[in-house]
Amino acid sequence: MCADDAEDLLLSDCPVLTPSRCRPGLNPEQGVRLDQAHAAVMPVGPRVLVSLHSEPERAVVAASDAARMNDWQRSVRKRQMYRRPIPGG
Repeated sequence: MCADDAEDLLLSDCPVLTPSRCRPGLNPEQGVRLDQAHAAVMPVGPRVLVSLHSEPERAVVAASDAARMNDWQRSVRKRQMYRRPIPGG
């Protein structure tokens, strides 16, 4: 879940992020395999994401982390970026 002050999470057409501390790139398409990543992260809605780590944990996504993940989503997208529609907009 995202903190109240965090922006909504973006979902790109390449939504799985696999950042690595040892390799450049942010996902398999950029050359970072799951076994090379320190985490695998994917937004599943505007306020919720799932991630794979070595230890199970439930955490609140801070505003700075949400902004970083949105920047990452922008950098890995191929053609499309998605965001939740504004209610009544």
